[in-house]
This record gives sequence, structure tokens and C-alpha cells, in this order.
Amino acid sequence: MNISKFRMPRQNKQGAAWQKLCDYIDKVAAENGTEFSPADYLGRELFAEIQTLPATIAKLKTVEKIRLSGSNIKLIPPEIGQMTALKSFVPYPSEELKWLPYELTHCKALNYTHISIRAQYGNFKTRKPFPSLRDNPLRYDNEHVCCSVCRKEMTWEETDQFWINLQVGSHVMPLLANLCGESCKAQLPAGARGYVPILHKGGPELKQRGLGNPFDGPKAITKAMMDKWLDEYDRGLQLLNEKIAKEKV
Repeated sequence: MNISKFRMPRQNKQGAAWQKLCDYIDKVAAENGTEFSPADYLGRELFAEIQTLPATIAKLKTVEKIRLSGSNIKLIPPEIGQMTALKSFVPYPSEELKWLPYELTHCKALNYTHISIRAQYGNFKTRKPFPSLRDNPLRYDNEHVCCSVCRKEMTWEETDQFWINLQVGSHVMPLLANLCGESCKAQLPAGARGYVPILHKGGPELKQRGLGNPFDGPKAITKAMMDKWLDEYDRGLQLLNEKIAKEKV
């Protein structure tokens, strides 16, 4: 199995594109804007140079819509979770965006998303394998990182990273969580039905479902029958991955 490794985006933060993007964020924040559409402000040529967003998006408290269509963005910073008014998140098509930060779940008003499903880790169409977090942790640009649950500030050596698939807006997405300890780990929900049901570290040993939407099936199968089968399948998958995780310790 070909498991890709993380390649953090090499964003040129001295160039015109990045500087103009930062100016745009300041402008939208100052004007209490409700839409964030950097391609319209930067132009397609400059926007094509953007591979991540600045952490200053945390200032966009009134933004309800994010449009990143046709971008080369590979990473969304966890500060997106501080955009409390966010209702619509549309990075489609963004083939380089393979996962999102768990902090996206803090956007409680978010009810619409449009993403490139096939590009996402663990998606039901291709089951794209998750990179391992054991020997290949992901680090943002910041010197420190905050717990995805309690928001406690930690060093990178203190954080424990996990993958989990959860429903966010219109889609089930692969999310990366940075956790400070067992108490915060215990607060995370089970993975979305039809996906790996537990927190995991990814890697070639991870067992995923077969291809296809887990809810597709003959019409003769009732919802109750499907629910029972999925519960049994998920439980078996959970036990198998827990066994694998223990053997890796």
C-alpha cells in the first residue's frame, strides 16, 4: 500500500501574494465583512501561489462564507475554529486539500460544505490511506500548538495527534486533532458511521471499510437491518484497530 507522507506547504511569506492576502484579511475584519473570497481580491494568478491561510483568519468573527474555489491550498490552520459566524465553507475544487483541522467542528453555525471528496483521506470512494502520525507528525508554523478540545497551549513535544472522520456541514471529513491528554481524548466522539469508528494514528496497518457508500444497498434492506449490520461491522472494525494499536505500543 502506498502511504504518502506529510509534505508541509512551502508558502512564500515574503511575496506579493501572501502580503496581499494578509491585507485582505485585515480589510474584511475591519469592515465586519460576511464573505471571505480571496481569489476575487488577489486575482487568479496571485491566488494560485497560496498554499495555506494565515493564522490571522481568527479575526474574521463576522464572516459567514468562505470561498476558496480552484485554489492550490494544502492546509487550513486550526484558527478557522475561531470564525464563530461561519456557515458556509467551499474549497471545491481543491485537490490538494486532503484533511482539515479538528477545530473546524468549533464552528457551530457551519451547515454547508463543498469539498473534493476523492482528495480526502479515508473518503468512501477511494479510501485514500491516512499518513502515519507515529513517526511523521504534522506541525503548523506556530512555535506552540493548542489542544483541539480544551485549547490549552502545548509544545509540539507534548501534543498527541490523532485522525478521526466526522460529519462537518454537508460532508464527512478527515480531521486532525491535537490532544493534551487522556481527558480531552475521551471527549472526542466516535468516528462517523461508515468510517474508522475510533481515533487512530493512520499508517499501512490501519483497517478501513471497503469502497462505496456504506448506506447504499438493495431497497429490500430496511433501515433497521442496515443499522444493525453497521453497528456489528463498526464494532468489529473498532476491536481490530484497537488490537493493532496495542501491538504498536
